[in-house]
Amino acid sequence: MNFTRLKRILSSVVELGEEPATSLLQNELAELSRERAALSAEQDLRARQAFRRELLQIVHESHFCRYAYRKPRGYPGDFVTQEMIWLSRTNGQSVRYAGDTRRGRLINSVTMNMENAAANEERVYFLRRLVEGSSGGRVASIGCGSCIELWDPSVLARRSDWRYVLVDQDSGALEAARRAVAPSDTAVRTVHENVLKFVLRAEQRLGPCDLVYLFGLLDYFSEANARKIVECLWPVIAPGGELVVTNAHPSNPTRLWMEYVADWFLDYKTESTLLGLADRLPDCQAQVRRDSFGVYQYLRLRRQISTQSRAAG
Repeated sequence: MNFTRLKRILSSVVELGEEPATSLLQNELAELSRERAALSAEQDLRARQAFRRELLQIVHESHFCRYAYRKPRGYPGDFVTQEMIWLSRTNGQSVRYAGDTRRGRLINSVTMNMENAAANEERVYFLRRLVEGSSGGRVASIGCGSCIELWDPSVLARRSDWRYVLVDQDSGALEAARRAVAPSDTAVRTVHENVLKFVLRAEQRLGPCDLVYLFGLLDYFSEANARKIVECLWPVIAPGGELVVTNAHPSNPTRLWMEYVADWFLDYKTESTLLGLADRLPDCQAQVRRDSFGVYQYLRLRRQISTQSRAAG
């Protein structure tokens, strides 16, 4: 793979301007992604190494790209990364244009113009609507991060009688989540624990829930482990309730940028793979849809109200 044109675009981002540079960069990444699809794993590794030798010094003038690559919290896509994206896409101009140089500041913003960043913003709004539209008041977020979807105080204010359980293995994420939901009167319990260990005992730890959602957690688990997670969480879903998970789609148009620039790898799954996670779930109505940018998918699993449940009611 030849990165000459890409280097020229990144080196000249100031002269080009943000909007033209974004368009040129996206077109070049699309072409490189097509070339990459024909590479073997060994060839891809060599291409990634060449990319980093030629371009990483330039790209890491962007604060976001450098942070995502270095992973100071020890794992990719941490809650700080998610907050950077959200603030950059919404009301954080100082975050959006964070960089060591003028070029780095523009590379930072151009990165936030990409489909993955836009999809992350859309995902927050999706989860916010999901919480607001839930039919019941028992909600759990597994791998909750800092709960950006609950940052809007009006969401919790309208659901002040609800009970939330927030689970994450990063104490910093939970502390940020506590600060976000503290002003409300909503009953919130935070659990600092390895999420996989928690999930394996979810039936004993959670109790019946009307809504359980996983904000990208399955992106870091294989199909077999993802199936195990879904099957362990399903017994806690009350009749009429939902288990909702998101997972990146293999056609993610910013996959090359994420992996080459930020060393940010996900376990991509197709629609059929996601639907297959629900094959063995009883009383389950499953549907999956893609987001507007071809990055994420939303798998919604609703527990149907069975004849026995109706009789018990």
